[in-house]
Amino acid sequence: MLSFERLIREHRLISQLGGQLRHALSIGADTAAAHGAMTTLSDTLIAHLHAEDSEIYPQLMISRDAGAAHAARVAVERFKTLASDWIAHVAFWTPSAISQNRPGFDAATLAILARLDARIAQENELLYPMALSTANLPLRDQAA
Repeated sequence: MLSFERLIREHRLISQLGGQLRHALSIGADTAAAHGAMTTLSDTLIAHLHAEDSEIYPQLMISRDAGAAHAARVAVERFKTLASDWIAHVAFWTPSAISQNRPGFDAATLAILARLDARIAQENELLYPMALSTANLPLRDQAA
């Protein structure tokens, strides 16, 4: 089960991995390193986005709190293509494609990372606190 604690921990990891990818781009790391940083982030990111999109947002959208429900609908609309866009980004930017168009890869990657940063900020500052108070999101991980 998702908890506020777990979601924040995952956001920290995703931000850290995003930072590593940005660093790889900023220093002009070789294709293998840049691609590796992207796929490492992808492995964590896809599972996280799926969990949020299937568990957090649906609960918020049916909340009795009209403000929370509205905020969730706005967020879903704003970020509805982020997961599919990320998957397409990773599929398109193979090592060969990166080698052939490194400036294009860098620009496209920085753009999608900015969208990811915006989603994380909105969730941390608004949606997760709302979910904590209105959608039965536990604060801490449950003991096994």
